[in-house]
Amino acid sequence: MRAVLLLLVLWPSAVVAQGELALDSLDATDYEDAVRRLHDGDLDVDFQTMRFASALTDAYDPYDTEPREQRQRLNEHLYQHDAPEAALLVADSLLAVNYVDMDAHYGAGVAHDRLGHADEAAFHFEVFEGLLDSLLRTATGTEDDPFVVVRVDEEYVLIAVLRLELRGQSLVDCANTQCDRMELHDPSDGGDVDLFFDVSLPFGHMRRTMAGR
Repeated sequence: MRAVLLLLVLWPSAVVAQGELALDSLDATDYEDAVRRLHDGDLDVDFQTMRFASALTDAYDPYDTEPREQRQRLNEHLYQHDAPEAALLVADSLLAVNYVDMDAHYGAGVAHDRLGHADEAAFHFEVFEGLLDSLLRTATGTEDDPFVVVRVDEEYVLIAVLRLELRGQSLVDCANTQCDRMELHDPSDGGDVDLFFDVSLPFGHMRRTMAGR
């Protein structure tokens, strides 16, 4: 567990306004421009801006269950059926709607790698790393400094990357906002740690959606 905490402490971080305040200077075109540049092969984009700006697009629907079901199919194609071509179809479908989907980029990278497409695999892995880095740079994950997520699925990506086991989850108040508290266990050394995630962006979208009904 000391290794996990050291990683989170040493990872370069930048001060970002929590939740919805982070969107004040952005609009949907920031996301669209970044996606267009990536499609052109330009990896020198601001992944944090792209990730936050995705919350301003018409396609933003953080509690839609269909993408989660698609991610499950993606993993089944990759890890149960060894069907990289089918996995790519699912990954491309996910990315067509949400180009900051880290699971989809990682899955596309694995699929391309198995098919011998080295350049395509490297591209998707680099985008995945850029998006993950943009999440880690929002904060340190403590109760006073929670990571800012655009979608709750990002929480599980980070937990998987850190190779931690989820033992409990609760919605709490932290740093003057709503947070997911994730109670985690490190099987490598038996240690436990809590990580906190600012969920004001997806919660704010849900409130606005319900108010508009």
